[in-house]
Amino acid sequence: MDRIQVKCVVMGDTKVGKTSLIMSYAYNMFQEEDIPLVFDFKTTVTENDKSVDLVLWDTCGNAEYNKLRPVSLPDTCCPDIKRLCPNALTLLVGTKKDLINPCQNDQEIREKDTGDLYAYETGINLAERIQAVKYIECSAKTGEGIKLVLQEAIKCVFNKTKQLTEKKSTCNVL
Repeated sequence: MDRIQVKCVVMGDTKVGKTSLIMSYAYNMFQEEDIPLVFDFKTTVTENDKSVDLVLWDTCGNAEYNKLRPVSLPDTCCPDIKRLCPNALTLLVGTKKDLINPCQNDQEIREKDTGDLYAYETGINLAERIQAVKYIECSAKTGEGIKLVLQEAIKCVFNKTKQLTEKKSTCNVL
């Protein structure tokens, strides 16, 4: 069986759910309190009859952690993803889906003061604007869509890099 390494770097502003997304996927757990972490998680999954070494890198979104980014993101695409890593695939992920009613638009969401949450259409438009491969929503709290996010990340790599050899790896940004 072919073996491929896929590195997914989870990037975003502070308190958007980066760590929760990884914790939900890796350990099937959700913590209510915010614990800023920088860590990586490794697992092996099988996709399309290939063994995939999946590496998830968490990053910190706080400005106070800016000095840590080069340490926590070696060989990755920060701060300017397109300039520094033009071949990286970007998958835009809308987290905290459990906080939004699917019928709400951005104005209704703002009126309820739900913070930096956006309607699905806004996510789709942003994905197009930043040239992301896809936009997916998920909830670490309920687990909805969590596995799909990582399956889509792996699928995107397979679709773009069918010519990968056993030794070659690629980087995704979530």
